[in-house]
Amino acid sequence: MKDHNLFDAEKKRISIFIVEIKRGVCNLNGPWTNKERENINRVLKSIGAFLNDNVNAVAMDLYDKARYEDENFIVQLAAVGCRINNKLKEKYQNLHQLTFNEDILPFIYYRLKEYERQKADHQQWDETGQVLYKNMMTKNKGEFIASIISDSLDS
Repeated sequence: MKDHNLFDAEKKRISIFIVEIKRGVCNLNGPWTNKERENINRVLKSIGAFLNDNVNAVAMDLYDKARYEDENFIVQLAAVGCRINNKLKEKYQNLHQLTFNEDILPFIYYRLKEYERQKADHQQWDETGQVLYKNMMTKNKGEFIASIISDSLDS
């Protein structure tokens, strides 16, 4: 199954994403932007991909540029929401901002539609997965996106 192009871009290095998801405008909470709190440092240590000696350097690049890369890894912050945050875009040119209506839901629709046969056996999915699948089966892509966004705003 083809992944989202964001995950397909890098073929040789390991990609790690730290993602903040919001209902409204894309944003990053203080834990991902406040160096003094060292939250990114703790997350990187718990992931275990970097030696303790390197964690601070990786974290500093993430705090400053929302991205770190070396010969083995690319680590990126990403923000998901309903709308792009232009101020965030100015501050972090490397930050990926994904919106539900342009990125996330079209990808989900495509994945479910393109691999409908593989996804047909889905009784083990949670309620959200069931709703997504049902909407994909009964709606075109535009209706699917509008329905999911409308349902999520009502809840």
